[in-house]
Amino acid sequence: MRVLTLSAILILWWSCAAAQDSCVVHGHVLGCDGKPMRSAFVRPFGPGRSGHLAAATPDGEFQVAFPRPGGYFLVFGGVHHQTLFMPLLIERPGPLELTVRLSAASYRSSFDSVQVVGDFNDYKSEGALPMSRRTDGTLIASVPCDRDTLRYQLLGVQTGTLPICGTQADTFLVDRRNPMLGNQSNSFISVLKAERKPVQVVFDPARLPRGYDEPVITFADPLRVAARIVDISQDMSRRGRRISDALAAAKAAGRADSFHWDASPDLKSLATEIDGERATLTRAYLLLNYVHLAVYAPDSTKARRILAEIPPDSPVWSLEWGGPDKTFYDIGQMAKRPALWRDYGERVVAAHPDSSVRAAFLYDLLEEAQKSGDKERAGRYYTQLVGDYAGSQYADWSKKQYGPNRAVMVHKPCPDFALAGLEDSARVYRAADFKGKYVLIDFWATWCGPCVGELASLHRAHEKFKGRGLVILSVSFDEKRETVKRFRSGKWPMPWLHAFLPNGFASGVAAAFEIVGIPRPILIGPDGTIVAVDEDLRGEKLDGTLARALGGDAGRLGPRGALTAPSSPRMPRWSRPSQVRSRRPAGRSPS
Repeated sequence: MRVLTLSAILILWWSCAAAQDSCVVHGHVLGCDGKPMRSAFVRPFGPGRSGHLAAATPDGEFQVAFPRPGGYFLVFGGVHHQTLFMPLLIERPGPLELTVRLSAASYRSSFDSVQVVGDFNDYKSEGALPMSRRTDGTLIASVPCDRDTLRYQLLGVQTGTLPICGTQADTFLVDRRNPMLGNQSNSFISVLKAERKPVQVVFDPARLPRGYDEPVITFADPLRVAARIVDISQDMSRRGRRISDALAAAKAAGRADSFHWDASPDLKSLATEIDGERATLTRAYLLLNYVHLAVYAPDSTKARRILAEIPPDSPVWSLEWGGPDKTFYDIGQMAKRPALWRDYGERVVAAHPDSSVRAAFLYDLLEEAQKSGDKERAGRYYTQLVGDYAGSQYADWSKKQYGPNRAVMVHKPCPDFALAGLEDSARVYRAADFKGKYVLIDFWATWCGPCVGELASLHRAHEKFKGRGLVILSVSFDEKRETVKRFRSGKWPMPWLHAFLPNGFASGVAAAFEIVGIPRPILIGPDGTIVAVDEDLRGEKLDGTLARALGGDAGRLGPRGALTAPSSPRMPRWSRPSQVRSRRPAGRSPS
């Protein structure tokens, strides 16, 4: 008779306990017509889940297991449909069933400039092949291929600039190459048998699915907390789209800089929901979403209520797509109670079961300690973050921003660079070109709100200091050069030097300059060393920093001309890749 050892008994007990805590989410993911799609997937994110794709069956059935109750995300994708980012709060072990009907992709009003990209040109817009229209309304292009299969996508079909898979395909693959969305890009690639010879690719607009402005999510048990969380999230997505539509209209009318959203009606209705909600988890989720809207009308009462009512280990903190660091930052700004905010953050770091949440809060605490000059706390937070959460995005950001051996620091030499000009790509700007001058390098993008918010200060600085040896070089992270050119024809001409950086955050230049977010201003002295960085070059501080540097105020300059002025109060957050896609629960992105 076999005798179980103590370790075997413990393993068996742990396995049984883990199984008792587990939850299986299953159901169907369907197209906008309520039928299965040619290819679809489900992708889980959250503690204990790494985000691996789970393909749906031909009839749209899926099944995903989670290790324990908590806050997660499910990402649903389907061919020619918009990708759905859905928050999932599992409040108890056991099965959870739902059906998801995706909304179709959003298409352009006409298909006059459809182009083919693929593995034949590394999926770049340069070298894309135009499609010709035929009398039956379809479009065609002859695409070279020296492989057994042709992998391709189409440009100029859906609204925006992202590609979409074609209507002609033998199979489909999920596209994971988009540098902006990292490994969370969920568009599809069409695959055709090629036999190492040119392929006639046909695009038939009539085969594109159309319908449903938003996804429909139906739970088998509509009384589950998970169902209520999704309802709230979809409602917030609708409110968010109203804001983005209003901003787009303001941009089209040339009024983007004076745009203001009156959030009071939304905040009033949300406040009513919060006060009437009896379920603890859904009330907590409503409070966090209130903060998302309250950035337009800060509310210290609600921010303090969050710190008082939401337990530090609450799973709702895991329901912040892209991480809760920005939300917690906003709460701190609104609450105006630094000690209360810090105490809550430390309790989350000590108690929350989701390591990504703990890392996010620790990152905010580190940043606040750095800005307030508390070296003891900053050192403790930094050591804990890079040690206990090595490999996380927050540890990586911290090393680049606060690591003792980082490359971009005052007194250190500027990293060498070669940047192609915006207007003329043959013109290359190099570090050596600016020897003997002060150069302010401004990493920015037109889509970055904080970047645009700095332009008034930059224009004033250019006008004031251009005759005193200052050169400004703005480096764009935009997707297309034309976007920047159009932007400069409006309110902000930006009459200084411009460069364009393909691949933005994924570029070698961004890595060399340790860029985790934009705007990132860096002032380089005549000898090529870094004089000032980041917040000393933003907002009202820019003028004073430049005056001390270019004016040679020895009383305010350190060795080799480096500024020694204390850091300014916190400026608005940067735009980062994760924040570009953040807060999309029950929202959609093109597929």
